[in-house]
Amino acid sequence: MRKIKIYFWLIGCTFVLLAGCSKTSESVNNGNNASNGTNNQLVTQSPLDIFDNQTSNSTRSMGSFSFGFQHADNGERALFDFTGEPISLPFYATGQDEDVHSEFGLILLVDGQIQPYTIKKGNEIISEEQVMNQFTLAHEETVEFDAVFTPQSGRKGERVGVAFVTILQPDYQPENIKNSNFGMYHHLSSTTYQEIEMKDNGTGQKKAYKETTMEDIPQGILDLGENVIIDGVANYLDAGAVIKLIGTGEEQDPIVAVNGKTTFKFQIYGGVEATYNTTIFINHQPVKVNGNYDYITTKTAKGKLTTVAVEIDTTELEEINTIYAVTGMSERDYLTDNVTPHKTKSRLLINK
Repeated sequence: MRKIKIYFWLIGCTFVLLAGCSKTSESVNNGNNASNGTNNQLVTQSPLDIFDNQTSNSTRSMGSFSFGFQHADNGERALFDFTGEPISLPFYATGQDEDVHSEFGLILLVDGQIQPYTIKKGNEIISEEQVMNQFTLAHEETVEFDAVFTPQSGRKGERVGVAFVTILQPDYQPENIKNSNFGMYHHLSSTTYQEIEMKDNGTGQKKAYKETTMEDIPQGILDLGENVIIDGVANYLDAGAVIKLIGTGEEQDPIVAVNGKTTFKFQIYGGVEATYNTTIFINHQPVKVNGNYDYITTKTAKGKLTTVAVEIDTTELEEINTIYAVTGMSERDYLTDNVTPHKTKSRLLINK
């Protein structure tokens, strides 16, 4: 079988070491260019999503914006100290689309875990502590602020990774509830990981679920990997981790909750061997899994597929919801070159 070449501009975004850029349209040819024209490119979701995120042939823009750490040195990772007092991370975003407003949600990851934060402008805190803040930017409109937080993870003496993550047009839901295809909506982009030096302990408020099963990657997936080239990487399984939510139906079918709970599987394989922390989101808010756990910790191994059985209480949810997972590297694995957070495709969750 002839090898298929898949170029990152289909779903990726041109990326600066300390800044990201998101630009998407409804066409499959979704090219993204940072304002400074650099060419460091990456996949910001699981590599295989490019086969499923194709939408219509129209070219209506979905928005374009650059974002990242303010005043960043593009040559080195920024280092922020945590001494027991709240940390302030300087953030900026600029709208780049001349035709439409650019809408996105902003999440902060620390040690691969979701980190709530407040927004500070000048000397004033102007928001409550939240997991995701949403922004709408006109062309050339810029927002600048500090994301202020006390790390919930990390121990004294460690260095942990920190990254800003954006979710494109988070308010979108498919009109057809029988089809869970979000296309490029909810696409994840992120900065690369910067570092926090822990000179004091984090609050240690979160609890990890670690029960997993590991098996050989099925032959069908391996065969596909051998015949797909992503940006010069001979096997897409080496290009980045693949993460999925597996329900009882097809991938485009909604996940279903019955009698106040939903069960499904989270899977991860490919990429570098590393430790990952994964948070499940419903309606853009993190939810507890398998009782009272805040996130899932998995370790990947070459040639292996890791599966986690997940159960979530849905008694407080409406009938129609959105569900996805965000995965970030833990420990020192974030130092791997060109590694950034991942996101599963968004899916509908129908609460019967």
